[in-house]
Amino acid sequence: MSLNSITQDKKELLENIYISKRLVEQFGSIYSDINRLYNSKAKVIDFISIYPATIGAVPFVLVLDLVVGIFSTFLANLIFVIMAMNFVTAIIVLITKNYLIRLVQQQNIKKNGHEIEALKCEGQKVIFELQKHSIIPQKYWTMHALSSFEGYLLNIQADSLKECINIYEQQLQHMERINELKNIQYGLNSVSASVESLNRDVREVHRTIKLGQIFKR
Repeated sequence: MSLNSITQDKKELLENIYISKRLVEQFGSIYSDINRLYNSKAKVIDFISIYPATIGAVPFVLVLDLVVGIFSTFLANLIFVIMAMNFVTAIIVLITKNYLIRLVQQQNIKKNGHEIEALKCEGQKVIFELQKHSIIPQKYWTMHALSSFEGYLLNIQADSLKECINIYEQQLQHMERINELKNIQYGLNSVSASVESLNRDVREVHRTIKLGQIFKR
């Protein structure tokens, strides 16, 4: 639909939405630049992991039980060892990763501090422009919301800002309900898969125990 075929009020609202979208997009670009300067090289640390050490310990436990026979209850000891090692490993990884991320961020602030502050000032100016010119409530200063409002107006689903907000909120509630149902279904599938996986592990452990008993005779 062209702007010539709609009312003056809708024209003015659309023009305000266009201005708001431009400013929101500009602010998003500034925020991305700040985030890039602040977290430069920090994301690489997320890949830190020492779980191979835990995985490598499993065959060692199996060999000890089958050959030496030092564990009286193989399954209980195996589960305990794996859980303990995973717990300790997770703590070490978390502490190390958080420390390294903070260290990298502090170095980035020292290196890019002036540029970061300049971008923050520029972002504040954009926010001021939004507050000054946009008639859209701050809650909806997102590209998704503004583009949705634009679509409602152009597709004759709404004639005013209030109608745009009502339609948008209804759609958000609808999506939330759909996501809740998906999460419930995903949880049920995960439980079913976990139970099946546990059953396979138990069967495998029983076979391993029987094999160990044969070797110990």
